[in-house]
Amino acid sequence: MRCLICLILTFCTVDGLTQSGVFTGSPITDTIPAEILSGIRSRLSAQKKKIAEGKIYKASFVANLYEKQTEELIKFYNDDYFITEGPLFHYLDDILQTILKNNPQLPNEVRIFPFRSSAPNALTFWDGTIGFTLGLLAKMENEDQIAFVICHEMAHYYANHHFKGIQEYTRTNFDPVLEKQLKTIKQGQYETYTKYKELMKQLGFSFSRHSRKHEIEADSLGLTYLMRTSFGYAGSYQVMSILDSVEEKSFQTKIDIEKYFQFEKYPFKKAWLKYEKSSFAHKSPDDEFGNSDTMRTHPDCKKRLTRLRQQVASSYSYVREAPATNSTIALSVAKRSAFEMIESEYHFKNYGKALYFSLETLEQYPKSKFISAMVGMNMFRIYQSQKNHMMSKSVPLPNTHYSEPYNRFLSFLHNLRLTEMGSLAYYYVTAQPEDYFENEDFLYAFWLVSHFQLSETSHRLINDSYLEKYPQGKYKTKLNEKLE
Repeated sequence: MRCLICLILTFCTVDGLTQSGVFTGSPITDTIPAEILSGIRSRLSAQKKKIAEGKIYKASFVANLYEKQTEELIKFYNDDYFITEGPLFHYLDDILQTILKNNPQLPNEVRIFPFRSSAPNALTFWDGTIGFTLGLLAKMENEDQIAFVICHEMAHYYANHHFKGIQEYTRTNFDPVLEKQLKTIKQGQYETYTKYKELMKQLGFSFSRHSRKHEIEADSLGLTYLMRTSFGYAGSYQVMSILDSVEEKSFQTKIDIEKYFQFEKYPFKKAWLKYEKSSFAHKSPDDEFGNSDTMRTHPDCKKRLTRLRQQVASSYSYVREAPATNSTIALSVAKRSAFEMIESEYHFKNYGKALYFSLETLEQYPKSKFISAMVGMNMFRIYQSQKNHMMSKSVPLPNTHYSEPYNRFLSFLHNLRLTEMGSLAYYYVTAQPEDYFENEDFLYAFWLVSHFQLSETSHRLINDSYLEKYPQGKYKTKLNEKLE
């Protein structure tokens, strides 16, 4: 039975929007909580002891891999990727506990956290930590879908797929034939890393993704967990449909740039939209948008959907369940996740991506003061990056990996001169409705752009106004920031 009371209580705060329209994001902890760190280290110690006592091939090498991956896991916490408290965390944990309660054969060794990434992704670490990205949460429509994703990731953990993957990697790494090939590559003078990656690709090996066999097994086992609960199995079908369209739809929104940056005092220039596909000389890493246990890996979602239907048919030959309907709470979670995702990309200084998502989200929530504030804030930060000759770090150059709509958007930003970038940021903020300037987020954006020379309002006056309205506001300490 679902934890309805918890879900209802969560719904009261899950949007993160107060009556004044101020968005309150999940807290950023900066460092891993002591309790979580202690738990991870305890599990690592137990795992290394198990490896030492067992008959495991190249035990010391395997133990070293676990140490390295534990360091990576801890770094994710310290780099602010895991959301360890707040309504999104409690929402996912409620669903996880419901699944565990209805599957008493499973030891309670997993924990789940929202994960600050725009990649539609879910991932499971060796110690049972599950990360459910904001990018994937933003696409979920009901608890049945979310529960299946969690069950799928739980299946990877309980089926010990991670350890099996490490064993496979260890055997491959110490294969005599492979060692000879690697030695040849190391002795070469050119494109060593490229050749190494190509060799791994030919072997069908990935350091961050589960194998085709493990993925199918996780679908099947995850569905078994799901069908022991009151969550509907139709959610698993819907997840496959959503994931099947993820790659196709990601970064495919064509932003009407002129619509947002056409001002009476500062007319839009068509030259800003100049776009030449043939000039791309850049290519992003394969994992630019994240690696996923549940999406574009192995095998394609249509085949996975067929297998799920066959499994349900064999389990419920005479039962037919109606498709799950959208949940008000889940849709509220999706909205909050979209907002959190933009704020997170801003926090990680991915200003180009955050700006793209902000304009994309404005199509759905055109009157959102928070999203409009994020447009102004990101434009200002891009201006700063450009001024400091560091724009490519916050706004990637167009490349062959990205979709055409996203490349056109990136080209627009890189086509702007410094003064043009600053002017667009200023006129965008000052062109908004009068009531926006009462909003805390927007007032901070106004304070930022008021530092430009063309500003008609003193940033000191806006500073005083902000502190008067929000004496304990979330941007209070930022008002002391030195802006160039």
